[in-house]
Amino acid sequence: MQPSPLHPLQTQGRFRDAHIERQATSLLNSNPREQWRQVAVTNREAEEWVQEEALVCLLRTYQRRGETDNAWRLAEVLLQRTVPFLNRHISVWHLPPHYVEECIRDTQEQLLNDMFNLSAKAEFWEIRFWLCLKRRLLNVIQHYKRITEAEFHPTDTLEDGEQGEDSISRIPDSKSLPLANRALIADALAQLKEQERIAFTLFHSEDWGQQEIAERLGVSERTVRNLLTRAEKRLAEWRTMAN
Repeated sequence: MQPSPLHPLQTQGRFRDAHIERQATSLLNSNPREQWRQVAVTNREAEEWVQEEALVCLLRTYQRRGETDNAWRLAEVLLQRTVPFLNRHISVWHLPPHYVEECIRDTQEQLLNDMFNLSAKAEFWEIRFWLCLKRRLLNVIQHYKRITEAEFHPTDTLEDGEQGEDSISRIPDSKSLPLANRALIADALAQLKEQERIAFTLFHSEDWGQQEIAERLGVSERTVRNLLTRAEKRLAEWRTMAN
């Protein structure tokens, strides 16, 4: 009996399903053309359908071998397969539409990080792929639910534990607004939601980078860019109305 080409699981007492072992091993022993033909099958009822756990095994094997291109090719297949699942589960939480894409992107980023993490803590994806994905998604959804609640119930807080002072009053000037005095600045920034206002203030008045702001707010850099874009749009509309 030939030894398995798959790396053994590192956690004691943890085993892959026998069917997953067979699928992954069979794919590794196939010629590249046949392997990718099977991977490309989209009908889950088809006999040649390759389960996600087997794809993860294959991806991580390629990563260990240094065959990065093949690993990323499999990662793209896995990402495509997750989209319907993510959309279906996100829909029941009734998040604002602009956060749905963020949820999908953040969850898929975590998926990719785990796929290419060859340590023992990430190998459970080879055993229960959809359970792992659901756990990651729920964490991301809870994160955006907290942001949504903060938008509807702003705290006017810039520093941890520091409350009671309106963040607008901290702004000495705004580099992107030709406003004559602090009263106009306050009036302008009052048009923004709390997250937008903090991001805009830190970026334009405190010279914070987008990564720093993302860490401060506990969001992704893409979310920070979206907040800044929405802030600029609201302020542009305010300027039009003011004039």
